[in-house]
Amino acid sequence: MTGTTHSPFDRRFVPLAPGSRIKRGQIALVPGVTVPMMQFDLPAGVTGHAREQVARRQLKDRFGLQEDIVDMRPYAAGADAWDRALISDRAQVEGWRSSAGQARALLPDYLALPTCEGLWTIAASGDNIAVRCGPGDGFGTAPAMLDAMLTERLAAGETPKALLVLGAMDTARLAQHGVPVLTDPADVAKTGGLTKPETLAHNELTLDLLQDPALVRTRLRRSLQALVTPVVLAAIGAGLWVAANVTETTRLNEEHQTIAAATQEIVRARFVPEGPILDVRAQVSARIDAMQTAASGAEDVADAYTLFERASAILAASDGQLIRINSADGRALDLLIDAADFAAVDALLAALAANGLAVELIEARVSDQGGAVRTSLAITGEVAE
Repeated sequence: MTGTTHSPFDRRFVPLAPGSRIKRGQIALVPGVTVPMMQFDLPAGVTGHAREQVARRQLKDRFGLQEDIVDMRPYAAGADAWDRALISDRAQVEGWRSSAGQARALLPDYLALPTCEGLWTIAASGDNIAVRCGPGDGFGTAPAMLDAMLTERLAAGETPKALLVLGAMDTARLAQHGVPVLTDPADVAKTGGLTKPETLAHNELTLDLLQDPALVRTRLRRSLQALVTPVVLAAIGAGLWVAANVTETTRLNEEHQTIAAATQEIVRARFVPEGPILDVRAQVSARIDAMQTAASGAEDVADAYTLFERASAILAASDGQLIRINSADGRALDLLIDAADFAAVDALLAALAANGLAVELIEARVSDQGGAVRTSLAITGEVAE
């Protein structure tokens, strides 16, 4: 028996290949075998840049890889300290970037697969096999190596509750590993101990290969929500600290000082190179306005912070509940909202469009919890008047 022959990736994803046409907003994929996810043995008390330095030292000791040829992107699937990182060849990544066109992001193919805790997702795409081992891990391999890779993982004590197989594959052969095999994502939640698998719901976009790795390190600090800019990071972070548990006050104050220092450093480097920094928001806004005015003939492009300001009043006035807000590139906003019904979704989209925002509905479905309509939408810019 073989699995179904549908494409393993939804319409948001396009494999990066010679001649491939990637539309604006789509996510380009490269074979996961060329961008492995490695696990490191890192001390619990080491954080920040020092933690990355320890990982780089281990990488050099294991494989003799020099820092100047390797991009390392730490990955925290949840709020815990990271112990895995995406490893890629710096020159190869530069080549991919030049071919990605208008892509919204560039990821290894296994990070585009739906997953949840306890589920391994396996997808066949051409000559590549992508395997997602739960939210925090994954790998790419050739078809001939798949059985050996799965056997090694299972022998190491990693036992999923089920395998979700997407694309044309020999499911009977996979069933020999002693794990239940599913071919329909809708059946996952019916399996004991598993929830509905989700795509791009585990901080995958912090590993965007189009972005500078230094930005990835900054995004690891966003454990509860991915924020739009360093300024918004400080503002919304302060609100989160006020609402936090009293027993964590000391830890949160230390985190606030770290973020404030990072914000000051970025503002000094990019926006206010000279003179005192008195009002970060006002000074950064003034500098951005001046830069836009000075750009002769350049097209006005709204950043994610501007879009958030314009959309916030509409979101606050709606009956929907904002679950998550994210910006992968500092220009567009990705929002996850629980609306009362589909009519409320239509009303929200119309209100955003009426306010001059370019909005795209990604997905709207009835939530498993409470009957609300779980809505995913993207605000990609401002509509020219």
